[in-house]
Amino acid sequence: MVHGLFVKLFPESDAYAVSSLIHMYLELGRVGDARRAFQRISRRDVVSWTTMISGMAKLGFLNDARKLFDETPVRNVVSWTSLISGYAQADRAEEAIELFTKMLSDNVKADTVTVVVVLSACAQLKDLELGKWIHSFVQKEGISINNNLVVALIDMYSKCGDVNFAQECFDSMGRKVLQAWNAMIDGYCKIGDIDRARSLFDQMGVCDVISFNSMITGYIHTGRLKDALLLFAKLRESGLRPDNFTIVGLLTACASLGALDQGKALHACIEEKLVQWDVYLGTALIDMYMKCGNTEQAMLVFQRMEERDVQTWGATIAGLALNGMGKLASEYFDLMKKEGIRPNSVAYLSVLTACSHSGLLKEGRSYFEEMRSLYKLEPEIEHYGCIIDLLGRSGHLKEAIGLIETMPVEPNAVIWASMLSACRVYKDMELAEKAAENLLKLEPNEDALAGYLPIIQQISVDLDDEEKEQALFAHSEKMAIAYGLISLPPNLPIHVIKNLRIRPISSPICVCGDAPITLQMPYILEIGSRAMAYATASSVLCGLPLPHAFPRPLFSIASSPPLIRLLHSRSIRRISSLSAGMQASESVLEKEKPVAIDEATSEEYASQSKLLQEFTNMPSIDKAWVFTSDKANNSRAMFSISQSNLFANKRKKFVLSSHISKPSKDSVDFEWSPFPIEMTGASAVVPSPSGTKLLVVRNAENDAPTKLEIWGPSYLEREIHIPQSIHGSLYVDGWFEGISWNHDETLIAYVAEEPPQPMPVFENGGYKKEGSSEKDCGSWKGRGDWEEDWGETYSKKRKPSLFVVDTASGEVRVAEGISRSISVGQVIWAPSSSNGCLNYLVFVGWSSENGFQNTPRKLGIKYCYNRPCSLFAVCNPFKKSDTDKVSLSGDTIDNSAAAVKLTHGLSSAFFPVFSPDGKYLVFLSAKSAVDSGAHSATNSLHKIDWPTDGKLQQNMNITDVVPVVMSPEDGCFPGLYCSGFLSDPWLSDGCTMVLSSAWRSTQVILSVNVSSCKVSRVSPEDSNYSWNILALDGDNILAVSSSPIDPPQIKYGYHSSQAEKNTWTWMDVSSPFLKYSEKVRSVLSERIFSILKIPVRNPSSDLPKGAKAPIEAIFVSCKDSSSSPTIVILHGGPHSVFETSYLKSSAFLSSLGYNLLIVNYRGSLGFGEEALQSLPGKIGSQDVQDVLTALDYAVEKGLIDSSKVAVLGGSHGGFLTTHLVGQAPDKFVVAAARNPVCNLSLMVGTTDIPDWCYVETCGKEGKNYFSEAPTAEHLRLFYEKSPISHISKVKAPILFLLGAQDLRVPVSNGLQYARALRERGVEVKVIVFPEDVHGIERPQSDFESFLNIGVWFNKYCK
Repeated sequence: MVHGLFVKLFPESDAYAVSSLIHMYLELGRVGDARRAFQRISRRDVVSWTTMISGMAKLGFLNDARKLFDETPVRNVVSWTSLISGYAQADRAEEAIELFTKMLSDNVKADTVTVVVVLSACAQLKDLELGKWIHSFVQKEGISINNNLVVALIDMYSKCGDVNFAQECFDSMGRKVLQAWNAMIDGYCKIGDIDRARSLFDQMGVCDVISFNSMITGYIHTGRLKDALLLFAKLRESGLRPDNFTIVGLLTACASLGALDQGKALHACIEEKLVQWDVYLGTALIDMYMKCGNTEQAMLVFQRMEERDVQTWGATIAGLALNGMGKLASEYFDLMKKEGIRPNSVAYLSVLTACSHSGLLKEGRSYFEEMRSLYKLEPEIEHYGCIIDLLGRSGHLKEAIGLIETMPVEPNAVIWASMLSACRVYKDMELAEKAAENLLKLEPNEDALAGYLPIIQQISVDLDDEEKEQALFAHSEKMAIAYGLISLPPNLPIHVIKNLRIRPISSPICVCGDAPITLQMPYILEIGSRAMAYATASSVLCGLPLPHAFPRPLFSIASSPPLIRLLHSRSIRRISSLSAGMQASESVLEKEKPVAIDEATSEEYASQSKLLQEFTNMPSIDKAWVFTSDKANNSRAMFSISQSNLFANKRKKFVLSSHISKPSKDSVDFEWSPFPIEMTGASAVVPSPSGTKLLVVRNAENDAPTKLEIWGPSYLEREIHIPQSIHGSLYVDGWFEGISWNHDETLIAYVAEEPPQPMPVFENGGYKKEGSSEKDCGSWKGRGDWEEDWGETYSKKRKPSLFVVDTASGEVRVAEGISRSISVGQVIWAPSSSNGCLNYLVFVGWSSENGFQNTPRKLGIKYCYNRPCSLFAVCNPFKKSDTDKVSLSGDTIDNSAAAVKLTHGLSSAFFPVFSPDGKYLVFLSAKSAVDSGAHSATNSLHKIDWPTDGKLQQNMNITDVVPVVMSPEDGCFPGLYCSGFLSDPWLSDGCTMVLSSAWRSTQVILSVNVSSCKVSRVSPEDSNYSWNILALDGDNILAVSSSPIDPPQIKYGYHSSQAEKNTWTWMDVSSPFLKYSEKVRSVLSERIFSILKIPVRNPSSDLPKGAKAPIEAIFVSCKDSSSSPTIVILHGGPHSVFETSYLKSSAFLSSLGYNLLIVNYRGSLGFGEEALQSLPGKIGSQDVQDVLTALDYAVEKGLIDSSKVAVLGGSHGGFLTTHLVGQAPDKFVVAAARNPVCNLSLMVGTTDIPDWCYVETCGKEGKNYFSEAPTAEHLRLFYEKSPISHISKVKAPILFLLGAQDLRVPVSNGLQYARALRERGVEVKVIVFPEDVHGIERPQSDFESFLNIGVWFNKYCK
């Protein structure tokens, strides 16, 4: 009708009108009509040719479009661009680029549309260099740049992996369009920078489903399924409809993680018609259910599908094979062919895998032959691997080796390993040697080869095959099931996956020999009504786990109903000759046997892990604050609580509030809020002084902005996003940390990483000069100068600098006048001056010039109080004006010129705090540590009279408040050993501060009057418990008290009478979170503890008095201690201390039936400076002797059994552990060491604290010897002081627990010692935690560490 109307109205010569008709036909897909209309044009112009070419290319008729293009007499940029676009859209990017090159050679000028199309082709090819050339071409040719072009540039750079250039293009846009946001987010997701992508996503005003899909896909690809599902929920809440792409991606992630519950929820979304059903969704559902072990549901989905393609059939066949249903998989493969579906290579791989696992030799041979002869599919190496594995398992070794030798592809290591396993099973020595030889060629690394060792021959040769299987399969599968049974609610199904194949536990038949016989035992099948499924290996026979019996990671539990994944790691045992191993004698095989986990050990792990979980689940109080209330005798408290989350491998943080009422002087009531609030993603929580506002810090990963949230009483008042160009993450570590509200709560000062320093830029022409106008040309950033960091836990963190944020405007300013050689920390606000015109910030500054003769060198600062530091004052950057001046010795200077040093003449000053009236600046000093070189020592307390007029003097007067105590009398104050102050530590008199400090083997609460310099003990003097202050409630104290056998209990203390200021009464406070299980309560109630005072054995006459005083040991004992095994526990440092506070790890070990002898040797904190300084220069002798003295004392007193003593220590405690088993080998039956110092001569060149090696080896003089190039004499001395010098005498089996990221005692130290012990035949077990630093404190690592210690000790002590 329309055509007829056109014919009547317009003549054939009107090319423009007919071109419109052609365009209409092509838009409707009516290619024939379009051609006929085009042929009717008598005089075709450029418009008609271009319309036809563009439409044909757009519809995918590229050959026709190209033929027309070649025939056209006139070509313009539109026709060129149309054809280029057609090739690009058809994924023929190379041809599109070739056409673009030809266009330029024909002198046709490209326009913006052309460039957009060509950039999409570059993105397809991931050709960054070409993309950069196009970008520079745009600039050189002056092509108009619009939003579409910028989006195309962002998309190209993102897909080519250069997100930095993409970000620059993105930042250059004024009003950022939705497509630009999506391209940028997709780019960050593709390189795995998911947090930066999420930061951009959160900044978008408007999102579409593409935005959500990019983020969800990014989360899936980085293994963050939970975040992906949460975002999917947000997508649904937004009113947008998810598409099939979203659902398929989520289902695939659920399949890979075994997340059945989440998969079912997504299935429900599909059933709700949230998305349109198609074959891809159905296939993804089948794949998910199969991989989660739910074959029934998978087959229901399969039966319901009206349309099935080869991928659907392939997923079903592969799933049946995965679940041990090989015969059924074969039947479905045959059914697929009957229904006319042509199998592809993937389908054949699935059915051959099923045949291999199920022993279907006849079927497997038939399939392998028909794929070549009938379907002309050339087998790939994976297909050959399956058939060779099937032949090997069936005993057809010669046929298998013949196939290997004739196959057209080179066999890989998996094929030779499969062959080797079969040879070992069928005792074919000749072929085994051949397989081993070829395997070694492909994988010459012996540790890698050990992972392929089959299991049956490593069991004692006097067992028959069935008994060997029984002995082997009892270990890890039972542990997995036991873990599921003890940790999951009743009636939830349990699935166990071991490598690739799932098998229902109740299955009575095992064709291939992989399924564990122990899992078919009746006692397992009788447990409740649980559904259970089991999975095992795919092609190679099961290898042995790592020598430590709890392979890491052992379990990965998805949400309920959970899937317990059992992952076997490769053995690290060194195998020198594979063929010799096959012929080894019974004794040799028996020697290799300890790598397996026997049934008793398996039960031990199950039992201990359940008990340890009871201890691990207990939360702890990190901080507390108390604020005044409008009501009389009332106040408000806020507690920051943390709790281990093992499966997330982090500590969850909570905030819990309480109203405190004091109905009478001797009573107090805490009214707790019903539930704590989880602070998800919060790095720090800091309330304002009045308690009416709350700062929540959310440090971002990578280069994403930092978020500061300012909360009012009931809502979020402001959210401030601070980009990396201003500063990086805030320091919240407790050392550099300094987050301080000003007095009127309008400004917050804090310490954060300085912004990244500019890096040199290079381009094809070489170095890019500063100021180059070609900002976007092909270039890259260099690395620039290497910059020192502060060592352990501060690796890769930039210099800490001082910033202030205005909470109203969100503006952030850097404090000026601070030298770049100074690292800032512990900032506080100074009181306003009397004229109110100037504000100061006081902070601690650490110089980076700590190397030899004050050369630039940042030495490790974590746990090290011996780093010189001073107090400085600097002006508030928001108060700077021309009238604000600083008076220094009568001279007036600009307030931004320089920070003012306040503590001249003092080598150490930190933890500053102002008195309530602003008259005093009080601070701690570790000058004893700095001057002596000991990493920690007795502190002193000082004060500075603060000028109320704000005029700081060049030399501020420093007054000693509490001096260093050298040699305390028995029972008297031993000196200050304080790790920090409260933000407000003052009683109402304005001059008495309250703090916690070590007092010999306990922690106590002290009051210090800074006016009279009087120190008093506030916590009960007759208590052996340890006490720690949490907060002050006016003149009352909120504290916690605990002991090695008593978990923390909140206490509330008040003055008993006004006349007796130092007499305090303490009340118990019941809390809803400091609860512990009945099991823990029962076990610990059977323990008692005491503090043993032990005379020093044969003290040298030249020792000072304090160094001759008795040492102490905390003794935790069982009811019948004399017959129970004992663990000697040693602290690190060496200048640290074990206090009588509750420690989860010690309580757990005690609950296993051990006495604990926790020794505080000379050199420990809390005993006076003379005792502490007696150790440097005598490590490895005096400290070792003190431990042996304590042990002998306990034996002589009849407290312990000398034949059942273990020793445990970390860091320097590990140094002592390895020394003791070498110097006193007959006193210890077993040992465990966490990141131990074993060889000082190795450590000195690799540690972040080489000065420690010199001081502890040589004494105070070691400070003068310290050099990065130790002399041969010093290296010899280091070796002689080290445990490795006594290694030849070691007999006790030792467990080593090592953090691979440890900068303090690098992992090489423990590994060298462990390897040397193995050379000497000593039994050694090594567990390395890949992501842990010196403390091994990550929840999973800490849990596994002490679980293995418990099992290891039980093995040799009980």
